[in-house]
Amino acid sequence: MAESHARARADRIHEEIDIARVLEDYGYAVYSGMDREQQFPCNLHGDGHDLKPSARVYPESQSWYCFACDRARDAIATVQAVEGLEFWPAVKHLEEKYGLPPMKWEGPHEPKDTTVGDVSAGLDPDRTFRDDLHRVTMLLETATREKDLAMKHLLRFWEAVDKIAYHVLGPRGEGNGPWSETEGREVLAKLRERLSGVIAEGAS
Repeated sequence: MAESHARARADRIHEEIDIARVLEDYGYAVYSGMDREQQFPCNLHGDGHDLKPSARVYPESQSWYCFACDRARDAIATVQAVEGLEFWPAVKHLEEKYGLPPMKWEGPHEPKDTTVGDVSAGLDPDRTFRDDLHRVTMLLETATREKDLAMKHLLRFWEAVDKIAYHVLGPRGEGNGPWSETEGREVLAKLRERLSGVIAEGAS
């Protein structure tokens, strides 16, 4: 139910909010309302002062790709990257900013973002955070290669994996992030469960 609700809200954002407008509102050198690709500098890599046209926006898919970041983003992933938000706050931010009315939640309660859950007892003590990270990454790579998920869903999962890795391993991958390995493994376990469920739902 939660995944279906998330998918419906993400699809509506994808269909009704112009990615070029989102970028333009954040100050990127693109113009909304233009039905053509545009190149622009991206400040989400390096020292944040890139002056080269390293990114390109694709109106047809409502997404953009930065060749320096080596990352594609839709509107939700853009807000997550720029604002440092998790999925649901990013969705709500876009809905409120661009005037999308609330969507009815049909479950008992609306899902909330969580970081660390009470799942540490189920973690394999013989595995490490890097082991679990590799496991989730391989699952995502397979889903990407086999086209098991729509691009917008893949983008969100890859973004989540990147953020988890950053919080545990730090900016240089040396393991000095603000989260402990156990905290990171708990979040990865939840993410992997969610990813497996979305893949299964798509295959049914």
